[in-house]
Amino acid sequence: MYWLRTLIICTTVSLAFGCWLTLGAKERTSWRSLGALLASMWAVEFGAVILTLSDRPNGLLYNVAWPFYFVLLLIINQHLYPLTHKVLTIVLILFMVTWTLNLAVIDQERAVVTQSIILGAFLLCAIYFRSLWLMSDSYTERLSRSGAFWIALSVVVYYGSLTPLLGTINYLVSAAPETASDLYWLVQFLAALHYIALAIACLMERRPAPVPQHHGD
Repeated sequence: MYWLRTLIICTTVSLAFGCWLTLGAKERTSWRSLGALLASMWAVEFGAVILTLSDRPNGLLYNVAWPFYFVLLLIINQHLYPLTHKVLTIVLILFMVTWTLNLAVIDQERAVVTQSIILGAFLLCAIYFRSLWLMSDSYTERLSRSGAFWIALSVVVYYGSLTPLLGTINYLVSAAPETASDLYWLVQFLAALHYIALAIACLMERRPAPVPQHHGD
């Protein structure tokens, strides 16, 4: 079962990164933050496979990559519907403090920073839900043709689901490990959907994007 999950994740993240690489030079430049995110996700997933094949734990790889993912997703959002400097600073401080404290109390090589992921996922979901809301009010054409829409939707669905799922898994690991393992399948399935949606976002950028309608402040 582990290798089936791994195959699904590696295939979908490769699909997403490959779709970004097919963008024209202009689109790749304007979407370089997404490219950096997909490249890092691709490297981490395949790096984790190599570590597993070498009988070495991969927890530290994911723990170090997590704040990198978080910051890149914030940067991407700043290009869509930016947060104020004050709000962005509070979000970053809250996240980094939680990540540092969580990392300090776990086995860094064999466990993941669950509490930090739960908090970060909640923050990302809230931030991108706001962007989706503003997007729905500003675009005059079908949102489904916008790459930005697919990015925001993928973040809201994936990270919005992570908060309750990881909280439940964390509770069930000792009480009902088989149920926790089944729920982890759902996390992997959502991750695959996340990568597929990011691939669609890149494909949508290869066609004319819908035009935002700017309203007076």
